[in-house]
Amino acid sequence: MDIIVEGNASDFFKPDQISLNINFYTKKDDYNLALSCGTENVEAFIVNVLEKLEFKKEDLKTRSFSVSEVTKYDAEKRKHLKDGFAYSQNANLKFDLDINKLSKFMELVSNLDTPPIYRINFELKNEDKAKSLVIAKAYTKAEEKAKMIALAAGKKLKNCIKVDFKPFAENVISNTQFGSMYNKEMSMANSVSETIQNTFTPEDIEVQEKLYCLWVAE
Repeated sequence: MDIIVEGNASDFFKPDQISLNINFYTKKDDYNLALSCGTENVEAFIVNVLEKLEFKKEDLKTRSFSVSEVTKYDAEKRKHLKDGFAYSQNANLKFDLDINKLSKFMELVSNLDTPPIYRINFELKNEDKAKSLVIAKAYTKAEEKAKMIALAAGKKLKNCIKVDFKPFAENVISNTQFGSMYNKEMSMANSVSETIQNTFTPEDIEVQEKLYCLWVAE
């Protein structure tokens, strides 16, 4: 007799890595001016933020870069008009979970003349290990179900001859996220930085897995 069962399992893991998605954006009327000002803003970030946190500039991994023409829609003329050029650079910075370093990063960025926009994600450095632990639990649960079905049918469970599972398609990250926005009245004060250190605790990461197992019972 063939027995097909589904095994579901989940577990929670504490994040151990911070991933910062950083976007540098500068808009100017002239192409060369947009390029030079955008580059200067990135260099200022490297000198005044990365180096002060003892990172190397190579730790900042660029995902995309462009200097492109910007247009805006003129409702009266019913067409798009040229509106200068935009420098855009998207980069990623990862480091071991350290709320003190994170709060210092936020403070240093807020002091820049043209701060980038960033988003913070809390992740697992070893996603595969977490997934393997959950898969093992899912398999055990599938086996327990198969044994109960075999027992109810007066059979004895022999062995599993096929397993099919759906790996995660999305990144394994904590649901806790933090986005930045700035104006001159919202500069990061030391007291705010200390508050973040004392109260900012990322949510545990839930890893889920589902297995489909084909067992033989006799």
